[in-house]
Amino acid sequence: METARVEISRCINGLGLRSKAKEPRDDRAATQASLERHMSAAGVKRGSVMEKVATVFCGSGAARQARAGVPPPPPPPPPPRDKPTPPEKPSRFSFQKMRNGMYPSLHGAGGRRSPRPPATSGRRRQLRAPVMSWTALWQHEPFLERFFQLFSGAEVCALAQVCRVWRDVLYQPRFWRAIRPVLNCRDIRESSAGEPGAARRRYLHSLQVRACDSLALLHASDEDLCDLTHGFPAAAKCVRSLSLQCCRVSDKGLEQTLDQLHGLQQLELSGCNEVTDAGLWACLSARIVSLSVSDCINVADESVAAVAQLLPSLCEFSLQAYHVSDAALSYFSSQQSAALTVLRLHSCWELTNHAVLNIG
Repeated sequence: METARVEISRCINGLGLRSKAKEPRDDRAATQASLERHMSAAGVKRGSVMEKVATVFCGSGAARQARAGVPPPPPPPPPPRDKPTPPEKPSRFSFQKMRNGMYPSLHGAGGRRSPRPPATSGRRRQLRAPVMSWTALWQHEPFLERFFQLFSGAEVCALAQVCRVWRDVLYQPRFWRAIRPVLNCRDIRESSAGEPGAARRRYLHSLQVRACDSLALLHASDEDLCDLTHGFPAAAKCVRSLSLQCCRVSDKGLEQTLDQLHGLQQLELSGCNEVTDAGLWACLSARIVSLSVSDCINVADESVAAVAQLLPSLCEFSLQAYHVSDAALSYFSSQQSAALTVLRLHSCWELTNHAVLNIG
């Protein structure tokens, strides 16, 4: 027993010296083996108190457990982290206190809302239109523009004579697009004592203001057609339809007039006995899509030939002539016959069924 005590003391002292010198692991293993030999020589049994004391001081318990196949104890779990405390939600009671003045309000110490700054930009929207009297309503141009759209052409002409306000509103071009003014040149010459040109220019000025796109002339002469192009400058662009009825115009006057009307698309010649085949060859333009020739005594087959060759875009053709034969309609080509949609033949006594076959 004494020998074991001495050996243990010596091992403990050697363990202290080795821990200070930091010896390598091989020396520790040799020391452990030497300790076990001394303990077995001294008669120290395994599992006794002396072995446990030596194991504690020598640190051989972990190695012995590894040799015996015992797994090491698991590491201790990390200490739990403290969860952050969520912020307190405002309650209805807190808002009630703030309203009562117990807590400072969001709008200031007094708990009152700050007044809104006055609006400086823009006008206040007017919710109600100003009340208009009955007399002012009939002088209100926006109302009159919509009101006059309910009337026909003849009624518009009568309403334009009521007052100046109504006349100015009704003289807008949109009220005259579906109206064809008729200018009786003979009546103008007879009513104007010695100054037919001045009266004619007044009529033409009224047409200029209305910007009429359709016009009919009765008993006109070459002089009347010349005043038309000079006193009505807008006719060059705005006039789309022209009707000459019972007029004493020559081929030259008709040619000069049609050359000035660049937007003309519809032409009507009725009772113009001085117009010949040569005049139609000289005045017809390719932009004409509708042509009506009636009661012109000098119109014959050559006039129909001029129509067929000079008007490739002709869609509507009305003809009333006494001296037109079947050969006249043979001038229409197959391409032009396809474009022609309306054909009217009145009092053409010399035409037979062969004329219809030629144009078909």
